Amino acid sequence: AKKILKLAGVPGLTVTYDAPMKLSAVTAPTSNHLWTTASGVKPLWSNQPATGPMPTIAIVDSGIDKNRADFDMGARVIDDVVLTKLQPNSPGDGRGHGTFVAGIAGGSAPGQAGAAPQANLISVDVMDDQGMARTSDVIAAAEWIYANRASKNIKVANFSLHSTMPSNFINDPLDRAV
Repeated sequence: AKKILKLAGVPGLTVTYDAPMKLSAVTAPTSNHLWTTASGVKPLWSNQPATGPMPTIAIVDSGIDKNRADFDMGARVIDDVVLTKLQPNSPGDGRGHGTFVAGIAGGSAPGQAGAAPQANLISVDVMDDQGMARTSDVIAAAEWIYANRASKNIKVANFSLHSTMPSNFINDPLDRAV
């Protein structure tokens, strides 16, 4: 590292940051799964870059293992909010369910594209590593999404979970919060 300053002084030599590169031509998402055709999302995919900001999808679940090709190695997971108070709760996604749901919603790996492969994602972790969550943490997630919807461009929120206590939707605090 000390020799960089000496190299920078050589006439005609330019020292620059070794920046990551990305293809300028966007290829259309691909999927080896039938659900993308059956659900009707496949015709919506484009090989053109998104014009304007893509909507953000908040995934309320067990977290997202963001450093995967599905999510452009974390580039499209724009926030990671941990609201669970239950332990153990590994960083990222100690359960795997949130990553699975995020892949269906916004995965972009070749052959594994999700419904909206160009969308940004937010991981809202409300579950511990055993897949348990508290109602209060899920309500806190709904409140966090509502409070941050404009600044994070959140247009979709996915809650792929259910309560273990049957309740009437009119009086249930979780239903009211969502």
